[in-house]
Amino acid sequence: MSEFIQSLTSYFAAFRMDPDASSDLRASGSRESWILHQKIRIANSVTVTIQQHNNPDAVIVQKARCVEKWRRHGNRFDYILIQEDRVPRNNSWVRQQGYRPVKLLYAFHFSDRINTGKANANGRVVWRSVHHDLLLVEELEYLSSAMPNVNHGMIMYGDVLQKSRRIINVSSVVIPMHLVPSGGDDNQYFINQYTSLETYNMIY
Repeated sequence: MSEFIQSLTSYFAAFRMDPDASSDLRASGSRESWILHQKIRIANSVTVTIQQHNNPDAVIVQKARCVEKWRRHGNRFDYILIQEDRVPRNNSWVRQQGYRPVKLLYAFHFSDRINTGKANANGRVVWRSVHHDLLLVEELEYLSSAMPNVNHGMIMYGDVLQKSRRIINVSSVVIPMHLVPSGGDDNQYFINQYTSLETYNMIY
């Protein structure tokens, strides 16, 4: 939990200068003591609506989960692709698109209440809420310069020895994905972005 609070502190410290930040968040958002007194709702998944890969005119709803107990067999922390800055001149298409694979650890919601400076008919202060739907994620490392495998075109990634975790907005999520064991090193995987329950059961 301490790592979660530290990551949240870093996120709010960066958000303090945003025009939509409340005066309380601007003044105290970088302090753990302030965060510990805020109401944060924990979720067990994030839902994404995407185009079907074989029918761009249709959409499907996919879910990435982050739960401590799944089917009575321990935890389940799914993987997702998130959107970062594009790198057009890179040779790897995933880097060109700015995609990064991460492990989803927590999903949660925080509402920042902002004093509008106005009063209602009863003379009470009118508040406006700015909602933050956030994720704590753990980054994965590109392998083979993030170039597709010559045999099947899949991209390989691996666990980072020095774990790097951070909080992002849910709007950064592109698509849920599965990591398929490479068959070699235990910490090396291929990305499968066409997820389904059948695929999950087959891999895990």
